[in-house]
Amino acid sequence: MVRLARSSAAITLLILFGCADAATDSSLAQQQALHAQSKGSPWLSSRLLTPHLTVQNPEQSKRFYQQAFGFELRDQVIKQGLPVHVEMSYLGELVLMFVPAEQATADRGNATIPPADLSQGKRYFYLYVKDLDSTVANAQQAGATLLQAPHQAAWGDRFALIADLDGYQWGLAQAASFPGELAATPAPK
Repeated sequence: MVRLARSSAAITLLILFGCADAATDSSLAQQQALHAQSKGSPWLSSRLLTPHLTVQNPEQSKRFYQQAFGFELRDQVIKQGLPVHVEMSYLGELVLMFVPAEQATADRGNATIPPADLSQGKRYFYLYVKDLDSTVANAQQAGATLLQAPHQAAWGDRFALIADLDGYQWGLAQAASFPGELAATPAPK
């Protein structure tokens, strides 16, 4: 079950694993996802909301998300030797999809898309991690830009803000106390 325990003025996508009853909920969700996939409905494994990003280089992005956050390659579609759709998972669940810029343009066809606003403002992905300092170090080694160093946030989490290789911002948080599944999960190496 996804729960929002604290609110923030920022618009965030909260990817939260490890609530007190998450071990049960997570395994049930994974069972439902496997059943849905076996019946040809992979969308259920996403918990219904999955960010879909446009990236410049899918191979570099895959390596970045694996090294920085410990995400795993879940699936990818290869055409002419290059990935045109990539899915990443975290703690066994689909959390991110991305396509190369050329594919995103082709997929949109004649749709009118307003020009990108590169100043994301208050929008970022919010990801809970077990060890904030280690995750920030891994992200920087993978090429992330540190926007806000780890600090004690007003809402109680230790928090840092980074930008990934394509400029997407990630709010990384370590909860003061976090019972359940995530507390036993080692930080990505």
